[in-house]
Amino acid sequence: MDFELNEEQKLVKQNARSFMEREIIPVVNTYEKMTHLPNQAAHELLKTIIPLGYLNGPFPKECGGMALDWTSYAVLYEELARAWGSLAGIVQIQIAGAHYLAAPGAEDQRWHLAALFAGDKIWCEAGTEPEAGSNLAECKTIAALDNDYYVINGTKTWISCAFIAEMAIVLALMDPSKGSRGMSLIIIDKEVSPFATRLLPKIGMRCWDNAELTFEDCWVHRKNIIGEPGSGFRRFMAGVELSRCCISMNSLGAAQAALDSAIDYAKQRRQFGKVIGQFQLIQGMLADMWADVEAARFLVYRAFQSLDQEEGRARNVALAKSFAPRVAVRVTSEAMEVLGAYGLSEEYQLERYFRDARVAVVPDGTTQMQQLIVGRDLLGISAFA
Repeated sequence: MDFELNEEQKLVKQNARSFMEREIIPVVNTYEKMTHLPNQAAHELLKTIIPLGYLNGPFPKECGGMALDWTSYAVLYEELARAWGSLAGIVQIQIAGAHYLAAPGAEDQRWHLAALFAGDKIWCEAGTEPEAGSNLAECKTIAALDNDYYVINGTKTWISCAFIAEMAIVLALMDPSKGSRGMSLIIIDKEVSPFATRLLPKIGMRCWDNAELTFEDCWVHRKNIIGEPGSGFRRFMAGVELSRCCISMNSLGAAQAALDSAIDYAKQRRQFGKVIGQFQLIQGMLADMWADVEAARFLVYRAFQSLDQEEGRARNVALAKSFAPRVAVRVTSEAMEVLGAYGLSEEYQLERYFRDARVAVVPDGTTQMQQLIVGRDLLGISAFA
């Protein structure tokens, strides 16, 4: 495996880093003090980063994309994750939505991509329910056919971007007798088919909202189905793998940002007549943190590269998701020790990196669920049987 970025990827990284430091990082604190990111602000921020390829980068040109390979997109995404985890999370949800719309068999829905890529519509994807988290096959949200419309009833919870989204892709059960094979993905335009949302506050990623969605006799035209009826569970889980790559990269971004902060501080802070970076214990901590970050980077980039492969994809993605978030929690915590009391201060970014890192452990499958996927691949024995 080639561990070096090519010249084009290096330029992508350099340009993205400069853009983030100039346009995004200076405004982060202003928004992070809010309880959530307002819809209008989210649209404005997305439109700000669109020229770099954050929304349409990895998709085919015939769909309105830039046809970036997944490694190049990972380079781009890492810089956003390093700058602001919440905005990276919003982007994650948008490209997951685009993935469903651009997938084979979804040709009738591709007209939605133009508004998504332009940042004119914010999307969310609703799978998780109060009684169906790690096992989405147990979803109970019902879509009952009534002539040309589906009548949707049920509750989705902890849905990212749902509080600010105008559009939702919902995993719904259309034929309960078939279990997960009776599920479909259906597009819901909130303006046309209203549903209720309730914000769910959390300790980190404060500007990447999570919300509960309640559908009560929500009428949606049958033409809004993505692909063939009954394909929803399979399609949804394919999108989850992309999301796991992104949340892993979000973790890597937080870890790298924390390491950068710790290095800068160790070069400047003076105690006992010299900078603390001269102390052996500080150097040892930084060396261990760097090793963790580099190991996570290898696994996360390999996971992104695996998205175009069938062999080993699920294992590589799960391994990155099980490892990178734990690294981020460890590295951000150790960086706080390097900074001492300043690591606890809201005047510094480090406490946000720590809170964001802790949040990233849970979405799109917990550490333990990812370990079971890896174990199944290694042993050929499923823990779910």
